[in-house]
Amino acid sequence: SLECLLTFCFNATQHVINDDLNYKRVLSEKRKDVDPEDRVRLGHHITYRCKPGYYLGSDTEVFKARAKFNLTVECFDGEFRYPDEWPVCLDTVSCGQPPEPPYRGELQWLEEA
Repeated sequence: SLECLLTFCFNATQHVINDDLNYKRVLSEKRKDVDPEDRVRLGHHITYRCKPGYYLGSDTEVFKARAKFNLTVECFDGEFRYPDEWPVCLDTVSCGQPPEPPYRGELQWLEEA
């Protein structure tokens, strides 16, 4: 009998992402651009990278220096595991409300992120 075993995922860039989400590139694990004809081995992944200066909206409650700017999608059972809802790439990081100034003190904006 003949048995077929899946070893790759195809059409890595077939999943269309709305431009409003601010993703720029799709990269392989070797950090090269992915073409629709490329095959990705099972258990490996592709990376959707935000535009330069943008960060994942789900990760904006941290310092900008630690915010993530890419989303990894794994090849599993011959298909990519795409998120149910894509996080938006944002160009700002929310740090929340500043603390209350000390008694007779003041807050100074350092313009660092």
